[in-house]
Amino acid sequence: MKLVIFFLFVLVLVLPSVTAIDCNSFSNKQWCYDIKNSDIPQEEKDYLLSDIISDSKNYPDHSIVKQWNNAISTTTPPEGITKKNSGYIKNAWVKILTVMPSVLFNDTLYISNQGEILSGFKHDLQIPSGTASGDCKTYRYLLEDTGTAKVYLNNLYTGNGHSVNYVNSLPDNADINILVKYMIQVKTKIKHYTLQKEYYWKNGKKRYRWVCNYDHTEYKTDKLTVTDSLKAKIHNPNPTASFIVKDKYSDTVKGEFISQDAVNVELNFYDSYYKEHNYVFSETASIKPLNVLTVKAEKQQSKENDNLVYSENEIVVPELDGCQIKVYDFFSSKIIPCNLIYQSPEFVVSTDKITYSQNEKIKVEIKPKRSGYVVTYNGKEYTTAGSLELNASYPFNKITVQYKDRVVPKLIHVKNDRPLSVIFSLFLFGMVNYTLVGLVRKYWGVALG
Repeated sequence: MKLVIFFLFVLVLVLPSVTAIDCNSFSNKQWCYDIKNSDIPQEEKDYLLSDIISDSKNYPDHSIVKQWNNAISTTTPPEGITKKNSGYIKNAWVKILTVMPSVLFNDTLYISNQGEILSGFKHDLQIPSGTASGDCKTYRYLLEDTGTAKVYLNNLYTGNGHSVNYVNSLPDNADINILVKYMIQVKTKIKHYTLQKEYYWKNGKKRYRWVCNYDHTEYKTDKLTVTDSLKAKIHNPNPTASFIVKDKYSDTVKGEFISQDAVNVELNFYDSYYKEHNYVFSETASIKPLNVLTVKAEKQQSKENDNLVYSENEIVVPELDGCQIKVYDFFSSKIIPCNLIYQSPEFVVSTDKITYSQNEKIKVEIKPKRSGYVVTYNGKEYTTAGSLELNASYPFNKITVQYKDRVVPKLIHVKNDRPLSVIFSLFLFGMVNYTLVGLVRKYWGVALG
């Protein structure tokens, strides 16, 4: 019975798995115990346990993943790993275990511009103890046994060891190839002894006998390089968000809130908040029996708010005190200030006069002066900060100015100069003709008489 208990104890030690880890490592300890003690298949247990490692679902929990993975053995070979031999070097292997922080999304591994690459590697040394062929005695001495795992990012050397920190400045979504070369070198000194004749004299005669004596020394060097690679993409977006006050009322404030390229975005006030979440996160285990954890992301949108009203990018909040915007990507966050400068949509439009001739300059003044005014006249739009000149054109007697949601019309009068000139010309022509006809009748009639 004691032997059985001892065997089970050893089995637990040598076969680590998700279920073998103490439930005290979990955020949801009771759930962990319930799953471990259930009758469901082991594969389902591993999946459920990995899903409850952290109760942070809208934000990636990189800290708990790092804590977990840093406790994993980096000298235990993963299942199915290919091992290689060369001379006295036996069972050599290398494996990139994880990059921290990292996020797996749609089967693509996204990593930050700086982080840690965790690799596992090991080899065995097997020096023969027997006598070499042709020797009567063979002595072997180990002079060197080294193994160095060098890490390269896009063919650039980064560092060596089980844990390598890296920094790069690659742009968002850039491809990156991680390569680990585990280079092993074993040097041995081998002293060979062979049977040699040893002469001596006995009874006046020269005799000989076979004696195992030193013959020569051999130096043997075994080298072996094993590699592993991992493809990933850089995640370094530039998430943005803005909150602009649009209207103020006696007991509330209305503003416009817009975000872009954010994994999470928060609009926080002292007594209220609004949050947008675009992903859900879980922790998935891989590389058995090590069960290396990786943060997994799935696209799923959700929103939450407290003590404010949100509708189609507009937010109505009681107070602006403590206004702060926080945007997140997969790995970091930043603070963006709120635009709390309120600009009333009220404004006044004036022109230098009321009546204009064709093509005369209309001087338009808008107060208060500020950017963002849109002036429409004669079917054309102009932007201005407060002062503008337009060419008067008949019959367009209306100027429209818009700022945000407020539209103010300004009426003017453009004289119809061209038609009046034609009428006046026709009138003069008629009067001249009438006068000429009268003169002809008067004087021509006298002449005829």
